[in-house]
Amino acid sequence: MKGQIRAIIHNDKKEILIKIEKYNELNELPHNIQRKRQKKINNNKSLWLVEEDFCFIFKNNLISKLNIFFGKNNNNNINQYDYFINEIIYKKSGVFITRPIDSRQLLPCEYIQEPYNPKNLPVKKFFLDLYYDDFGTYRTVYHSLGGVYLQFENMPFHQRKLLKNHFIIGFVPFGATFSEFIQPFLRDIKKLEKGILMKINSEEYLITSGLGVITADLPQGNDLCGVKRHGANHECRNYFVPRESLSDNNYDHLQNTRYLQQIKNL
Repeated sequence: MKGQIRAIIHNDKKEILIKIEKYNELNELPHNIQRKRQKKINNNKSLWLVEEDFCFIFKNNLISKLNIFFGKNNNNNINQYDYFINEIIYKKSGVFITRPIDSRQLLPCEYIQEPYNPKNLPVKKFFLDLYYDDFGTYRTVYHSLGGVYLQFENMPFHQRKLLKNHFIIGFVPFGATFSEFIQPFLRDIKKLEKGILMKINSEEYLITSGLGVITADLPQGNDLCGVKRHGANHECRNYFVPRESLSDNNYDHLQNTRYLQQIKNL
């Protein structure tokens, strides 16, 4: 069996298990896909990613590492890799179909770089939660003022819910946009992502941080996500589903997921 490690977990017996995303060979594919691909495949280096096909193994069952290229093989790189994966197989309306491997959802380790740490210092990581909501500033006339707050998700829940642990970044003034207001904060976050040196109790640490969660009320959440309100043509937050296709059971939502935008931007 061939595959990629997706997670390391504990079972009920506190044993370490490896969650594997399986990569199938031609003879392991569904019959309808197998028949279509038999004539096109002229080497034994092709594999297929079958979506939601996972298995769990013990770490002692791991044998060796493979070099797998996600994309079409050509004469230039055919000897550099052990296998090639060009397609994802998934089920829609009870039938197995394919889509290009470019549309797979990347693991964080595939696009996040660890900060440079030449001195091998101990690392402290902070998980940040940004909260944004509008509120009225006057009693009789509604003028919305945007409040932006910050929380540290490393704290236990009983500390996070305390008012003293909600830190005010500032208020979005009348006539200004959130994107303009948040730019200085984003510049600071980008510096923190690369890591800064800090002394804690006379010991030097590398401090890193990242914006992991953004919490917002419904209208503000729509604005932050770049999604229009409920009357828009594409009102779904997760898929590019036109309004006229919302009730179409045959619409292929996996071909139009919004995370494809993120992959292209990366």
